[in-house]
Amino acid sequence: MDSHQAKKRRPSRPSGQSGVRLDGDMLLSMHGATDKQLVVTPTATVGDYTAADDKMVGHNSNMIEARDQEIGAGQWDGECGVWRLNLDNHDDLAIQAYREFRDHFRDGVLALKAPLEQDPTTIQGGWLKPYSNTLSRDQADQRKSVLAIHYKSFPKVRKSMPFLNEVVERVKKGVLEQLKIDGRTNLKAVEYTFFCGTYNASCTNFHQDTAEHPDDKLVLTTLTLLTLGSTSMCIAGKQETWLRQPFDTVCFDPDLFHRSGETYEHIVKLSIHWRELARPVPKAEQPVMVKIEAGVKLESGVPVGSGVTDPASNEGEAGSSAEHGGA
Repeated sequence: MDSHQAKKRRPSRPSGQSGVRLDGDMLLSMHGATDKQLVVTPTATVGDYTAADDKMVGHNSNMIEARDQEIGAGQWDGECGVWRLNLDNHDDLAIQAYREFRDHFRDGVLALKAPLEQDPTTIQGGWLKPYSNTLSRDQADQRKSVLAIHYKSFPKVRKSMPFLNEVVERVKKGVLEQLKIDGRTNLKAVEYTFFCGTYNASCTNFHQDTAEHPDDKLVLTTLTLLTLGSTSMCIAGKQETWLRQPFDTVCFDPDLFHRSGETYEHIVKLSIHWRELARPVPKAEQPVMVKIEAGVKLESGVPVGSGVTDPASNEGEAGSSAEHGGA
């Protein structure tokens, strides 16, 4: 066999692409070790997704137009249809939460073991229910690249993942302080979802969170980047929304059609679904009843039970009326 024939039989490989598959932890370390931009093949690109249809775009346009009239506060990005939150990451909380997540989530299983506990609690990777509205429907890949945590598991998670707890608290605080929309003051998380760029099975096509969680009465969805590197998502009819730094966070109406975007193997994002707790109805204040014996005189000298009104009891009301311009 001559050299020309041997060369012809060798499998071809696209120019500039390595055949070695790097895991997310290695890529994250490489990002931190250099100030140069690493060239890494994305798991998914914007061009991999089907374009939004007219119905989705029209629905979003009507909702955002109505929302524009009641923004009130917050860093509203009208071109992307999201609010951008300015969150405190001075202690590298996002990276700490990422490392904590990687320590507990291995091969599609989240193992939780709080101090003094003998046996770990496990949560299987993937969505809470079978889900096929993704770029890949491979269930094994979904289990390794998606982790949805229902609120019923939050107590166990809180015992083992303190950095995640702090991320959730800071996101909630940012939403309440920076948005101030609709007078919402009592938000509660109902689901955490980690999206790992390991496989495109974690990349969702256009959908509505409210339609997929009809019983949770969602009011907001937040998306937070926990790692270094750029990634995106998109509201139908709007420009691509990019997250570029750890703890970059956006917030949007869960009734809007949206999808995932560009991602890489080392990227990990945290999505939180929020609902509003019912406000407690304050009890009507009951008047304080004071028992006074008949015949006892008030300071005005009028005996109790005489049927004569104590003129001193009206002084406060009269003074108040005059103070506010009463005629």
